[in-house]
Amino acid sequence: MDSGKSSNKQVYLTSHRNYEKRVKKKFMNTIENIRWNEITSNDIEGQGWKDTEYPFDRLPLHAKELVSEALWRMKVSTNGMNVTFTTNSTSISVRWQLGDEQLGENNFNVCAFSGVDLYSKNPDTGKWQWAGFPWHNQIVDQNPCVTLREDLSPVEREWRLYFPHRNKLERLEIGVDETADFTLIPPRSDKPFVYYGSSIIHGAYAGRAGTGVANLLARRFDLPLINLGFSGAARMEAGVAALLTELDPEFYIIDPLPNMEADEVKENTEKFIEILCGKRSNTDVFMISDVPISHFWLYPEMQEQFELKNRLYYEIIQKMQARFSNLHYICGREFFGSDNEGTIDGIHPNDCGFMRMTDALEQKIREQSSNPV
Repeated sequence: MDSGKSSNKQVYLTSHRNYEKRVKKKFMNTIENIRWNEITSNDIEGQGWKDTEYPFDRLPLHAKELVSEALWRMKVSTNGMNVTFTTNSTSISVRWQLGDEQLGENNFNVCAFSGVDLYSKNPDTGKWQWAGFPWHNQIVDQNPCVTLREDLSPVEREWRLYFPHRNKLERLEIGVDETADFTLIPPRSDKPFVYYGSSIIHGAYAGRAGTGVANLLARRFDLPLINLGFSGAARMEAGVAALLTELDPEFYIIDPLPNMEADEVKENTEKFIEILCGKRSNTDVFMISDVPISHFWLYPEMQEQFELKNRLYYEIIQKMQARFSNLHYICGREFFGSDNEGTIDGIHPNDCGFMRMTDALEQKIREQSSNPV
């Protein structure tokens, strides 16, 4: 074993031992007559790598040498991760430990930033439907403990619990009736799709942890998801492309343009495509263009810069499509609609915008995909 791999393994083992000592303390918050079931990283879906610094991280240890410091700091976000289970319990409770005392921020409400989100599979339709989440005022510290659903009939149901979009998750337990059955369903073996992009993909302004365009698409396609949205830090660096090639997904969605300036597009796009499409030549890569800021009409110079970077981006993709048949382009100009009702701040979608974006992406990906999705 080379010294780099040996060093990474030692850091991995040391980090996990320290982590376990710190979080294995008894939860302060509890609910009477509930049996708690701890969830580990082996139980979850949506994690692309297992050689991570902390159990629920999104990136492997060696990624630190490949990505920017800003992106590396956001490896602890658990957006896209979830756990599936069955139970005949009459109530579903959750208690979890958060790594950051900051519970929300200006473009993440508390429910999405630090909350969980519960879905249940409708036995009649086979579709996942929303079932429960914690209110804002139930997430007041780093150790929430909430009953998400109660007074249910004691019938076995299939449930899926989504993890926080942004905060670090250190520990999570699912609570059921003391005498109820509880069975964890292993992560699916289906290939996931990978969605790399900006804060929009990270889940900014999503109403809940189970919403946002990436999670919505995952339910539409009925596929596992690896969400690699990084707020303000998606710039198509070559190191990120190399990291993405380590995964073997059904397809990639590449959507970083809101974080990039024209000079970055010119410098980074061609190399990024060459690395990703060259290594994963049999996997569809969907390159997404930017959505116009809704108040551009008030600032003509901003509009000019937007048009410039999108034109450069499109021209580079057209050029590279001559070399890579797996490379596709999807225009995002109308993702949020044309009435300005699909955005919360002119840049990020609200839940209406997320739904419109999902509808558009689902249609385009199904039309352009080399394999039926």
